[in-house]
Amino acid sequence: MARQEPIICSRCEVRRRGIFRALEDEHFPMLDAEKSVAHFHPGQVLCAEGAPGGPVYCMHRGLVKLMKTGDRGEPQILRLLAPPETIGVRTLVADDSYPATAVAAERTVVCVIPRETFRKLLRRSQGLSGEIMARLSREVRQAEDRMLAFTQRSARRRLAHLLLYIEEHDRERGDGSIHQLLKRKDLARMVGMTPETFSRLLRQFRDRRLIEVTRREIRLLDREGVRRVATKDGLYIDGNQEYY
Repeated sequence: MARQEPIICSRCEVRRRGIFRALEDEHFPMLDAEKSVAHFHPGQVLCAEGAPGGPVYCMHRGLVKLMKTGDRGEPQILRLLAPPETIGVRTLVADDSYPATAVAAERTVVCVIPRETFRKLLRRSQGLSGEIMARLSREVRQAEDRMLAFTQRSARRRLAHLLLYIEEHDRERGDGSIHQLLKRKDLARMVGMTPETFSRLLRQFRDRRLIEVTRREIRLLDREGVRRVATKDGLYIDGNQEYY
């Protein structure tokens, strides 16, 4: 955590898209007075799996990998976090330890909100508490969807979903940089595959001109075709579906 930069919450465009969008105006002076701004370089850890719950991190710029240690001791990326995501809210509400490790994937700027400050805001702001309830409800649904994906979707469908997921993040950022920030083995672990299976399926997608694969990135050529694979488990050539 290094130098500071002024980020005024009431004027922050990122805040308007996140959980603080419903925070009432009278609470911003306290939030601005008690928060701090932290800068993280790629590879630096914001919070570690199993560590006692600490502050809430509100992302202002950058990209974070949320990682958990698997049964074999290997870290697996659960998902990617970008502004206006927050880290540590569920840990604070449950008064628990951090369930996963958050690692900066690139230069990342976050607002650090002390636990007691966040708790005071929750007690005083109906808007914020409502946003938190909605957020936690969405996270439960997303966790159920991920469980369904690993039990019922084939490896091909999981890869298609991953490609669409990353493209959505890239589109929100306005570039195609996420593929360049993650190693292929990390992408494979995100969908529960070995690197060999991941590479084989990438070649299948590439051979059918659904994607373009280079050393630096994976680019979608046929978004609708990838979407059909994600929903129907087929590969398409000139409108004809092929199953494997």
